[in-house]
Amino acid sequence: MIPDSLLDEAIKDTTGQSVGVDLMKAIKMSKQGIGVDSIVNTLGTDMSGWNRFRFRQSVRVVRSEPAEILQQFLNNLPITILVLQPFFALLLWMIYVRNRKRFHYIGHLVFSTYFHATVLIVMIPFLIVYNLTDWYALWLVVLVFFLVYLLLALKSFYKQGWGKTVLKFIIVISTYGLVMVPVVLIVAFMVGLFFV
Repeated sequence: MIPDSLLDEAIKDTTGQSVGVDLMKAIKMSKQGIGVDSIVNTLGTDMSGWNRFRFRQSVRVVRSEPAEILQQFLNNLPITILVLQPFFALLLWMIYVRNRKRFHYIGHLVFSTYFHATVLIVMIPFLIVYNLTDWYALWLVVLVFFLVYLLLALKSFYKQGWGKTVLKFIIVISTYGLVMVPVVLIVAFMVGLFFV
């Protein structure tokens, strides 16, 4: 939940009437228990389909508990991973430049598919244990497992020395992390818009 003081400051600091101000007002009104349709009618701004939909989604997110938002994110994780597979394969194709005669893009895509399938398969027992225990350190254990698995998989699949493999592993992880965070947020946003 967003504190009222933060909403008041955001409304005061914004100059002029804009959708941002209206959104802040809508969030504040929703916290007071006013219905979404009443909020939309009260604001009196352009309530075309997109703005009305955005207000509804914003109010829904503000009224949600953090556990519900996390659950929604976990529900959308398979779709996110499906979207990320071609990007991961493209990243591998760009990093393993000298292996292009041996591995075309499809070979990297197959590796990406196997890696992400392993991630999803390992996530099943992890989520079962996590739901039973609420042990937050389990996230760290799973993250370390995926990193070690990726390093060993790169070494095994591309058959390069440890020095090159570790260097390329660091490049892959840092680049994939920079790409993954925005893509996860965008996919979660899009899935939340259209499939919830």
